[in-house]
Parts: sequence; structure tokens; C-alpha cells
Amino acid sequence: MDEMRIRRIATKLSCVGLALLFLGAALSSNPAYAQQRVKPEVVLPKHYPDGFDAMGCIERISETEVVIDDTLYKFAPHAEFNTPQRTNVSLYTFKPGAWVGFMKSGKKQIISLWLIE
Repeated sequence: MDEMRIRRIATKLSCVGLALLFLGAALSSNPAYAQQRVKPEVVLPKHYPDGFDAMGCIERISETEVVIDDTLYKFAPHAEFNTPQRTNVSLYTFKPGAWVGFMKSGKKQIISLWLIE
């Protein structure tokens, strides 16, 4: 009789534990976590966004893609390039070693690149 009771309790605890595990996994995979904007600790010009999808240092840049902090990103077809002085500048304004912030599309392509330093 005691053995049956212990098995029932163990089964119920296992079910509760699995339910909590699945609930935790579901809550932590919320896409809103990936959507948080990064706000730099420097004063940016008024035409800059309040935050960026990510920031980093350009390692390599070409007409179609850029490597920022060891991650390769493709440019969206109509990507914009901006500096503190001007908006919609040439892609060639950006060089390796530059610190940038950027915004991504739903397809994870860069839609705008912003020069920080």
C-alpha cells in the first residue's frame, strides 16, 4: 500500500516537473527577447534611432555583405548607410575597423547601417 502511494506521488511529481520544464522552455523562446534594441552609451545625432538591433566592429565589407564581430550579414536590396553628419551616404564610407550599429529585417538582412565611430 505504501509502495503504491509512493509511486503515485513520484508519477505526479514527474508530471509536474515535465510541465514546468516545457513551460520554462516556451517562455524562454519568446521572440521578443531577440527583438530587444541595444542602446549605445554615447550621445548620438538626432537623426539616429534610439537603439540598434546590434552593434559591433566591421571586419570586412563588400557591396552585398559585411562581417561584424565575426558574424556575416547580407545587405537588404535597398539598405541605407548613415553617418553622424549625413543620411544615405555611400557604402564605401564604411571601412574595416569602424564601430557601427545596424537594423535588421525579418529576413535577418541589414536594412540600415549607422556609423558610431
